Amino acid sequence: MKNIILLALIGSCLMSCTKSEIKFSDLAEPIDFSKTTVIANGSDVVTGVVTFNEDADISKISAKLTGSNITISGAENNEKTLSPVRTSEGKIEAEFSLTSTNTFGDASLELNVNEYKETYSFEVIKSTVNSISIEPSAFSMLNNFQSEITIEGLLLNEEGKKASRGVVVEILDKLSDGSPANGELRAKQLTSNGDSKISFIYSAGLIDPNQFVTIEAVVLDENGEPSNLNTSIEIFIRTE
Repeated sequence: MKNIILLALIGSCLMSCTKSEIKFSDLAEPIDFSKTTVIANGSDVVTGVVTFNEDADISKISAKLTGSNITISGAENNEKTLSPVRTSEGKIEAEFSLTSTNTFGDASLELNVNEYKETYSFEVIKSTVNSISIEPSAFSMLNNFQSEITIEGLLLNEEGKKASRGVVVEILDKLSDGSPANGELRAKQLTSNGDSKISFIYSAGLIDPNQFVTIEAVVLDENGEPSNLNTSIEIFIRTE
């Protein structure tokens, strides 16, 4: 008799319960993250575990992750389908990992389980630039705009990892007496990109040969003013 009553109640629920009455918590527990604060250095790793309702039919679980300003390992277009497994303890779980980008700003992760969605946010800490280096494609060149060299720069934080995207760098060229060399810069990309790099092409101007030109890269602060972070290289100017 009890079984007949239970079956009747289940049947009644299936007929009367609507989709809106199902809660996300009926399908999965809140994601268990290793941390929810990330550094925008392009390499900070977060691991996570999704625990599903242990009474669910694994074959009918459709779950995927979508990331915004955070990279999901093994994802295509930053969207990853999860593959739940039943553990020895009887739980149904899916593990994954995330990596921060070096873009300072909001980051979030959406979990979609059978079209029911839950969004998680991360606190993003800026990866502050602590050093800059520049490397030329050659250490000598012709004067009078007759040749060019490509120069790339790399900006790193105090741990030697990428600085956050968007750091602006100013380029100066000087003669040995400190006066401007008046060379030309083109193809300038002087705001650090997703690889924490800058680049430009340099031509030496109308100056005498057989001397060095110092090319200096100076990091600008948030107000656009020169900071104490800088580096320089010397390029020998020749006629042939």
